[in-house]
Amino acid sequence: MIKNKNFKLLLFPIFLFSFFSLIFFNYSYLQMADCYLRILSSQEPLTIIFKNFINGGAWLPLHFLILGIPLKIINQPLIIPRLTTLFVSVLTLIPFYLIIVKVFHSQKTALIALFLISTLRFFLYIASQTYSESIFIFFFLWAIFFFLQKKYKLFIVFFNLSSMIRYEVWFLIPFLGFFFYLKEKKIKTTLLIIFFLCLFPLYWIIINSLKNNHPLPIIEIKLYWAKLEPSPNYWSLPLSIIVWCKSFLRAIPNYLWLFFIISLLRIKSYKIDHFFILAIVIIIFLSLVFQVYFATMEYFPERYLIISIYLIIPFISYGIYSFYKFLKFRGRDNYLSFVFMMAAIVIINLLFTFNSFKSIINEGNPNNVEAHKSLIQDIIKKSNKEKVIIHPKAY
Repeated sequence: MIKNKNFKLLLFPIFLFSFFSLIFFNYSYLQMADCYLRILSSQEPLTIIFKNFINGGAWLPLHFLILGIPLKIINQPLIIPRLTTLFVSVLTLIPFYLIIVKVFHSQKTALIALFLISTLRFFLYIASQTYSESIFIFFFLWAIFFFLQKKYKLFIVFFNLSSMIRYEVWFLIPFLGFFFYLKEKKIKTTLLIIFFLCLFPLYWIIINSLKNNHPLPIIEIKLYWAKLEPSPNYWSLPLSIIVWCKSFLRAIPNYLWLFFIISLLRIKSYKIDHFFILAIVIIIFLSLVFQVYFATMEYFPERYLIISIYLIIPFISYGIYSFYKFLKFRGRDNYLSFVFMMAAIVIINLLFTFNSFKSIINEGNPNNVEAHKSLIQDIIKKSNKEKVIIHPKAY
């Protein structure tokens, strides 16, 4: 899928992403209680983790298994789950690159996108934590790539794996079935595809209905917290849209949205695959908007937008490359001018990134430290290990 020459081009942005992610890994601690709770769950014996697949529950089970297996090999619970997440985040650049080359037919557009991913705060931040989104997006992007390649068996496998980690991908099943029909014009095959995409969601709903007296216990939990901490954004569509627009704008520096607008100006050059990717961005965004509108979400982190943020980046990079071709640096469209442009983008992004991380790097968040001390102690006790490596920013 990746030629040797293309693989060499991938190495530099992969190195950049790894390097900057490790910086944030080294100088910051886990920011949310959710990260520590996921580590605690992944510390359970593998037999118990596997039982989660047959007992149901609120949280989907595959993430704990992926974090838990390396943890059974190296019992350092405050380090290994983070390194596992970082490693998978680096591997995610491969399907991301392949999707862009497939849709935009441009290696330069794909490289620009990789450099954006490698230098923007949002991507570096979630790679250094233990959120399920970082591992989920790896499987989801492979699913999208295989769908575009018309390798539907692999698409079904990776889609179901992603649906074992995050619920939001379930919202895409009707759209994926509809788009498959547009491409293949086969109604029976379309219904079969939809059935296979629903395999795990249906299984999870049935298991929870039988064993937990609720098809989706996560809904009860979200409703409970939403009532406990009500938001003024509930039951207001404009406010629900604004809250996620703000999250979107926080994740990506303002100047890059200008290039997204440039890419939209070239909409006449879009093919069906471009609209397919844009539709996924919009569907995920709207699914979050309506979750807020119907008062089922108590807070609004950027990471919930991970699908939309990842898939909007190729359009931003397409806008950058279109702008570059328009200027052609005094009429010369050569390798050096492209490198010069990429260096400028990397420097600007890093200035935004490190500025936004100033409250984390070398400072930490004192409001979170005290709240997380008990969770850290629980993780240490559960490790049954005399010496556990504790990150210097954990206290």
